[in-house]
Amino acid sequence: MDWTAQILRLDKSFYNTTEVGGGVIQTSASDSALIAAVAACLRYICEHPHVAMEKLVLYTTTQTHLLGKKAGLVLGLKVCALEVTSEDDFALRGEMLEVALREDVDDGLYPFILIATIGTTSSATVDQLSEIADIGANTDHILASLDESSYLHTETYPFLWLHVNAAWAGITLVHPEYHKVCQLPTVNAYADSFCTNFHKVCSCLIMSA
Repeated sequence: MDWTAQILRLDKSFYNTTEVGGGVIQTSASDSALIAAVAACLRYICEHPHVAMEKLVLYTTTQTHLLGKKAGLVLGLKVCALEVTSEDDFALRGEMLEVALREDVDDGLYPFILIATIGTTSSATVDQLSEIADIGANTDHILASLDESSYLHTETYPFLWLHVNAAWAGITLVHPEYHKVCQLPTVNAYADSFCTNFHKVCSCLIMSA
């Protein structure tokens, strides 16, 4: 698994040998997304034990593979598909995420994970990870803009796990010329989990993610 991370130029925090993160082989990107959602949910609940599970929200977009919705169904959690448009090449932008966060926090909900995509199945879109990371890393201004009652309800803002689903396009990271378009620096700096498939572009005979 460390070899895989190395050829994709992923940060060493993704290596098993660093004992910080580490890779595992799943049968599909859907399984990978489900495991990421479980990990994100457990970490959030451990840090915020007062929050009820039914208040948690899993974010996807209207271009995200069905794997996001399936993860929510398996875990019994609310799934919110953020609307993306052709004007933005169907990519999720930071502004869209910020609006959703404001609305959900104000409604007493707790977004805990976002499944972003590098290479959507329907449109080959790459979500704007740098903008997303900026919003996810700077949520104080969102809290400050809420009224006092909402702020008291969300005084501990939920940690937003960033899972990057790069099922078919992620393998292109072996080529340096694709590092920019696939936003590798942002993946390495902000992604909590990352998935790509070897049985697609690489034509591996065994399904693996």
